[in-house]
Amino acid sequence: MNSTIDPRTRPLSVEEELLVCCARTRVDSRTRERLQHLAAGRVDWPSLIELASYHQLRPLLHRNLAKHCPAAVPELFLERLSVGTLRNAQSSLFLVEKQAEIARQLADRDILAVFYKGAFLAISAYGDVGLREFTDIDVLVAERDYSRAKNNLIALGYRPSADYEYECSLVDESQRVCIDLHRAVTPPEFPVAVDFRQLWQRLQSISTGGVELQGPSPEDHLVLLCARLSADVWANKGRLAKITDIHEMVGSSGSMDWYKVVGMAKRARASRMLQFSLQLARDLLGTSPPESAMDLLGHSSANELASHLTSVVLSRIEKPPERPPTKLPMLKRHLCHAPLVYKTKARRWWLRTVTPNDRDRTFVRLPEDLSALYYLVRPVRLTLDVPTRFLRGRWRRRA
Repeated sequence: MNSTIDPRTRPLSVEEELLVCCARTRVDSRTRERLQHLAAGRVDWPSLIELASYHQLRPLLHRNLAKHCPAAVPELFLERLSVGTLRNAQSSLFLVEKQAEIARQLADRDILAVFYKGAFLAISAYGDVGLREFTDIDVLVAERDYSRAKNNLIALGYRPSADYEYECSLVDESQRVCIDLHRAVTPPEFPVAVDFRQLWQRLQSISTGGVELQGPSPEDHLVLLCARLSADVWANKGRLAKITDIHEMVGSSGSMDWYKVVGMAKRARASRMLQFSLQLARDLLGTSPPESAMDLLGHSSANELASHLTSVVLSRIEKPPERPPTKLPMLKRHLCHAPLVYKTKARRWWLRTVTPNDRDRTFVRLPEDLSALYYLVRPVRLTLDVPTRFLRGRWRRRA
C-alpha cells in the first residue's frame, strides 16, 4: 500500500505529515520509514498532540509513535498520549455498555434501530474499541419511528441538547452519554436514499468484553460512512478521523463484496459519494479499493473532484477554523442525485406547510389526546391569516 500524500497538494508541516502517517492501524514499510525520519527531526510535540486531539486521532498517534519510534518522542509527551489513550479506552468501554442497554430498551418498545459508527466501527474495522475516539452513540431509526424513539429516550432520562431537521442529540443527567438520534444519514440539503428496512435486515453482531453489539454489514457501513464523509466535506468541516474510518473499513474487510457495495450505493443514489470518498482516502492515506470496484462506479468526475479537494481537506488539518466554514456548492452539484434533491426539497416544503407549529397551538388550545386535530386547525388558521397580513401590508404602505 502506498503511503500518504498526493504530490499535487500543498506541502505539509512536519506535525501535519506525522499525523497523516499515524492515521491508520496498519503502517507499511514506506510510511514507517517516513514516520521515523520525521519524528527524528524538529517536531513541535504540543502542536502535534493538539492536532491529533482536534482530529480525534490520539489513540492511533500514540500507538504508532510508541511502536515505531519511541526513542524519538520525549517521554513527557509519550506519557501524555498514553494517559489520553487509556482514558479514551475507559470511556469507550463505558459507551459500549450504554449502547447495549439502549439497544435493549428500544427493542423492548418495538423500535427498530441501527447503531452505526461508534463502538461497532471501532471493533469491526479497527480491531480494538480503544483505538477509535468517539464520544457519542449514533442511532438510526426509520422516519416513522423518529418521534416515538425520541420521546422514549426522554422518558428514560435523556434530555434534548440540540435539534436539527434530520437528527437530534440527547444527553443523560451526568452528561457522560450523548445519543445522536438520526432519521437520516445526511442533512436534507445533501440527501441519500437509504432503505432503512433493508439496512436493518442485514445487521451483523459482534462481541466485546461479554457485550454483544449489532451494526450494519461491512458493505452497508462503508456506504453510510462515504455518504457522511461527502456531506461533511460539502459542509467544509471534515476531520481526518472520518477518512481513517473509510481506510480502516476497506483494509479490514478482506471478504467485502464490492458488487454489493456498488449496488447498495447506486440504490441509495450515493455512488458518486462512494467513489469520491474512496478516491479521497486513496489520495490521503493510500487506501486501496479494488480497481474493479472503481471501474464499476465509473464516475471519473468524482475522482477528479476528490483529487482537487485533497488540498482543501489538507488545508484544514492545521487547526479548526476561527469562523464558521463555508459550504462547497460544487461538491453538491457533482455528487448529489439531482432528482432526489428536488424531491427532498418538495417534501420539506410540504411538511413545513402542513405540520402544526406553536402558533397553531396558541390559536386553539386542545387537550393532549386531541392533538392530532391541529392538522385541521392549521389550514383554518393560515386562511384567517391571509386578510390580516394583507391589511397589515396596506397599513404599512400608507404609513
